[in-house]
Amino acid sequence: MPAVLLSPAVITPLPKPLLRLLTQNCCLLPTYIFQSVGLDNREQRAMLISQMIQRYDIVLLQEVFGTAWCGEWRKVFTSTPNMQSVMGIKAKCKILDSGLVILSRYPIIDSSFIQFRSKSLSNAIIDRGFLYAEIKVGEKRVHVINTHLNPDETHYGIHSPAEYRRRQLQEILRFKKKAEGEKSKGEWVIGGDFNDDKLSEALRPMIVSNVTEATSHKRVSYAIDDGTQSYCIDYLATSRPQQYARVVHNLISDHYGVEAGMVL
Repeated sequence: MPAVLLSPAVITPLPKPLLRLLTQNCCLLPTYIFQSVGLDNREQRAMLISQMIQRYDIVLLQEVFGTAWCGEWRKVFTSTPNMQSVMGIKAKCKILDSGLVILSRYPIIDSSFIQFRSKSLSNAIIDRGFLYAEIKVGEKRVHVINTHLNPDETHYGIHSPAEYRRRQLQEILRFKKKAEGEKSKGEWVIGGDFNDDKLSEALRPMIVSNVTEATSHKRVSYAIDDGTQSYCIDYLATSRPQQYARVVHNLISDHYGVEAGMVL
């Protein structure tokens, strides 16, 4: 019986996971602060945000403060289908928590909130810091940091607001360096509201050497808020190049979001 010759099998490599990332300042403030902002319909906007985040794998939210996590608003986010969530816990001496939330479609296996040591006196009521999560994506790990740096204010004390932001970012990067030696090896995502227009000269080298507007194949992208003046203050930085990066133009907050796709 003649032998049958078989063509060599063509092995198609499995596609690498594309992580769909989003950072969004939600402007969900307590009533006594909210009245001066002028952005209404918090309940409706919270529902729209909960629908929007279902398109992503990892989501970083800012300004989801204390009362925004009470009652119906908390249920809106924690009941997002197939997503886990972690948030910063308010210290007893603070009036407001950090307002930071991380949601993930993949298992969150570790998380912590680290309070900033450097912050202005007027931010003493807010538990300002950064939220960390270690996320298991298949056999790989993704380390995520979500933060909201010190804003510009009328009274700065000894240091300028830019100096506070520089010190706060130093704290984040010290944590990252220590975690790289202690935790599982993996990729990094750092994002949030940096309150710094296009990242000042002091901050830019601390993220990456090349900071550009939201365009494809860049490691950092930023959004522009929708106020009377336009500032680029919301960023996503990734340890791997972003396959795409876009500003998310929406009317759910006084900030636009930033989305990006990172291939593991």
